[in-house]
Amino acid sequence: MTKILFFTVDSRIGGTEKMVISLAASLPKEEFSVSILTIKPEGPLHEMARASGIEADTLGIRSRLNGFLAPLRLFRFLLKNRFDVIHTFLFQANNLGRVVGWLANVPVRIGSQRSTDYWRLPCHNLLDRITLPFSRIVVSNSEAGRKMLMRRVGLAPEKVIVIPNGVPPAVITPKDKARETLGFSGEALLIGSAGNLRPPKGYQYLLPAFREVALKYPEAKLLIAGEGPLRRTLERFSRRLGISQKVFFLGFQKDLSVFYSGLDLFVMPSLWEGMPVALLEALSYGLPVVATAVSGIPEVVSDGVEGFLIAPANPQQITAGIMELLSNPQKRLEMGGRGRARAESEYSREKMVAAYANLYRLMVKEVK
Repeated sequence: MTKILFFTVDSRIGGTEKMVISLAASLPKEEFSVSILTIKPEGPLHEMARASGIEADTLGIRSRLNGFLAPLRLFRFLLKNRFDVIHTFLFQANNLGRVVGWLANVPVRIGSQRSTDYWRLPCHNLLDRITLPFSRIVVSNSEAGRKMLMRRVGLAPEKVIVIPNGVPPAVITPKDKARETLGFSGEALLIGSAGNLRPPKGYQYLLPAFREVALKYPEAKLLIAGEGPLRRTLERFSRRLGISQKVFFLGFQKDLSVFYSGLDLFVMPSLWEGMPVALLEALSYGLPVVATAVSGIPEVVSDGVEGFLIAPANPQQITAGIMELLSNPQKRLEMGGRGRARAESEYSREKMVAAYANLYRLMVKEVK
């Protein structure tokens, strides 16, 4: 039995956290024993992990004031549990887990690259250069992320591989029933987006774009699933734009199946990404998409095939993409069908799990 620790930062649920739980729950249980550890205190991630039968713990770091305790707590946790593999996710956990994992003599240390990280400063790249030698390999979820590491950090090509995110099969609710559950009639045109409410997700550009859509399509509604620090700001912005009666902030949703099932199309206005789980989920539900051509998104969506690719931070292009789809139901149907086929063939959870399982087997075999 191979003991694996997934070490990440946050206990809130975003794309990375959903992927971590999905992977931990899906690896062959007769071969792998997986636990999850977060830097920050308990939250929805721990609840969802335990509901899936996964052990989940935390270092309990609440702020930078007690951040200095993280290395010691992690070191003690690793010594106590004696993992064969530590797989780290996100910048802070990557850099902490690599070094402490080495000090605690964890045989296999695997890093991850979940985004193209346009926020990086030279100091971040320097820290990566210092700590990356402590990882045996880094897994990026997109080719864009892989190229970023090679370009900015100087990581050798053979030290970083790509394993795309994968999503489970869609559990589709009949559209009328889904809309009834969501509280909308069959005549409404439902535009959806999902993600953490933070500046990089680009919702500050989606709202003014939707205002123009609503002027032409009064029956259009915008549904945003997700929670985050920008929620109140975005709610105030929607009131200022005069669209608060047509924009619905749904908050964090454990299960998005009804949400996706009721939509007519999906919008992803992100300024940067990795390979967004929400986008893959939307495609798996047969939704045409309007998405920014950033990071790993063009690896998933071809312009004019599964949806439309647009420039980031451009409300006019968001508006144009949405209106093109709203005006052509047949195009929505065709693009959605192609998106579902692509998600099922290239981005299934089974394919992702098999790739990670093979990686863990190979890495463990090399150190024995």
